[in-house]
Amino acid sequence: MKKISIIILCLVITTTINAQIKPLSTINELTANQFENIKLNGVTLKSIWDTSGNEDAIKNLFGEPTYINKQSEFADGVISREFYFDGIEMGFYNSFSSMGNLGGFKITSSTPSITINGITIKIGDNISKLGNVVITNMTTGGKSIVYSPDYDETTFLAIEFDESSGTIQEIIYYVLT
Repeated sequence: MKKISIIILCLVITTTINAQIKPLSTINELTANQFENIKLNGVTLKSIWDTSGNEDAIKNLFGEPTYINKQSEFADGVISREFYFDGIEMGFYNSFSSMGNLGGFKITSSTPSITINGITIKIGDNISKLGNVVITNMTTGGKSIVYSPDYDETTFLAIEFDESSGTIQEIIYYVLT
């Protein structure tokens, strides 16, 4: 099975979602502390950020990955490191100006969970578990729930769901670059 580069995937997702999100007033804004304490399989975003994509540090948090794509270099000087786990694709990038940034992750199955303000959800859950949230109308006609820290308009956690059933279809964290 051909692996898709998580960095390229994040760039495509970023461009697509950025173009689809209408005004930022339709985003669920979290404080810096709330956002960095979002958990992926019980691990806070801050803990993931603090690894800077170091292979041993990532393994300490999530266990042995099923696949690692180490340092693919792109023409613009960006070097990526991608980790694939059961149901999670995660990518870090280094550029001329910064090292080990979490570029994004995507939950690809119902096995992993994400916790936001103490509420844990998975793909397949109903969005009603999240309580009272702002729904974002995408320009493509779909709907999602988008979280962003109050200090940053480039970092997002998007929860895409089926409009008719309210079932969560996809969970993506990404940083616009």
